[in-house]
Amino acid sequence: MVYKEGLNDLSEHLNQGETVSEAFNTMSTLNISQIPVTQKGMLVGKLEESDILSALLENSSVKSAKVESIMGATFPFVDLNTSIDRLSSLINKDNGAVLVELEDGKFDIITQYDIINAIKG
Repeated sequence: MVYKEGLNDLSEHLNQGETVSEAFNTMSTLNISQIPVTQKGMLVGKLEESDILSALLENSSVKSAKVESIMGATFPFVDLNTSIDRLSSLINKDNGAVLVELEDGKFDIITQYDIINAIKG
């Protein structure tokens, strides 16, 4: 199993109304390259460093725009017993992570880093 309790707690998320600049600051502070985006507690998308970079290269004033204007679709969802092979097929250049539903109904995130750690033992 790849998931370990407490790993990459989904309490780390952005609200879609935050600005791109605020989002980048949050991601920098947390030292993460991707983060789920919520609206009123519901997962509505994801933001990755590459989304921010692409948007800024197109228009530097986007830093004051809302995250919702540049976010991508949410990460794929998997259940707690999903195999490493299946996780590996879902995590790719378009999806740097997946969301796993825990037994208590909450969600957590599994990243490429987590898969590498699980495989290397």
